[in-house]
Amino acid sequence: MVESLHKRVKKYASHFEEISGLDACVLNLVDQRFYEEPPAFCRDYCPCMTAGCDCFRVHLRNCLEAERWDGRYTYYCPLNLLFVAAYCNSNTGVAIGIVAGPILLEESDRDCILGLSEEALEHIAVMNTGKSYHLGEALAALLTCCGSRDKGFSPTENQWDTINDMFRLATSLDSDGTPTGYSIEMERRLGYFISDGDGEGARQQISQLLSYIILSAGGKLQTTRSRCLELLVVISRAAIDAGADIETIFSLNDKYFQEFQKCAVPQEMGVLVASAASCCASYVQDANSAKHSYAISKAISYIRQNYAGKITLEQTAKMVYLSRSYFSKLFAEETGTTFSNFVIQTRIEKSKQLLLNSGIALADVACMVGFVDQSYYTKCFRRLVGVSPGKYRHCQGKLDGGE
Repeated sequence: MVESLHKRVKKYASHFEEISGLDACVLNLVDQRFYEEPPAFCRDYCPCMTAGCDCFRVHLRNCLEAERWDGRYTYYCPLNLLFVAAYCNSNTGVAIGIVAGPILLEESDRDCILGLSEEALEHIAVMNTGKSYHLGEALAALLTCCGSRDKGFSPTENQWDTINDMFRLATSLDSDGTPTGYSIEMERRLGYFISDGDGEGARQQISQLLSYIILSAGGKLQTTRSRCLELLVVISRAAIDAGADIETIFSLNDKYFQEFQKCAVPQEMGVLVASAASCCASYVQDANSAKHSYAISKAISYIRQNYAGKITLEQTAKMVYLSRSYFSKLFAEETGTTFSNFVIQTRIEKSKQLLLNSGIALADVACMVGFVDQSYYTKCFRRLVGVSPGKYRHCQGKLDGGE
């Protein structure tokens, strides 16, 4: 069965190579090895291969990410080049991935590509974000078809998590015996997760929203469908506002709208909404990466993951192997603000999410987002948002004139 699936994948991967002009490399994700050789570009031109960097580990990790992101995942390698990964498995325990690339997005800056010769640059496909999206979808569909011969369709592990959460929450009751309610506050949190490119956080928030939608619809399929489509609008608007390509998001919405019409049970709609959120969060991540060099993208990711702790310019510059002065200059050029201001802005945005939870004291909110002085937190919040944290909480984020 292993060889049968591998041969099918390899056969269609060669067709994909001819159509797309990209290298397509097949990986055995169980034994953690290339079936044959690494991608031709990595083998022939990547300076990392001779500098002790294991390209396989990069591609393996992102093939496994594709499993979490409904079968496809787009990512940047350490050289700042785009690759697309796809994943499939069979009911015999075989797991196979395909990596296709490299791609240079038209909107990217060639100066951010690290350590490549002119000869190497000539072997990189240049395309827009929309085309790279369609290639990713085609690659995922290719693997799905290959794997479907060995098993019937079933939800991925991530999709089962969504379904289980939906029904666990849908059967939970408040203290007065009524279903746990739907709130605009929860929609806002979902928007924040999408804007941050946090697919897992978005999935968990969607599970809560869907639990109420399914229960309150009382089994009416059309009502459930309408409410799920409203959620799709919330998700797509958040992604576009965060910088995702508008045409890509519109194309994605068209696809999901058609799929919604085919759904026969509510949980199928829930899986679709969760899948859309994962895709949109991924596109936000891709858009943010395309705007910045690898060093600055890595620094931004570090800040967003560690905002609650102490973050200094020196330690962040060291992490991306740049001098303090050059990193500070590069960061300001690419983000339009200073390093310290970006850290403060990130902390304030995170605090806005926490303020929507009335059970957390204001002093605790300041501490949870990395401010050691509550008065300084209040001063920064008022400067960036226009009102005090207490007023923002009282208004539930609904400020006159919008934010």
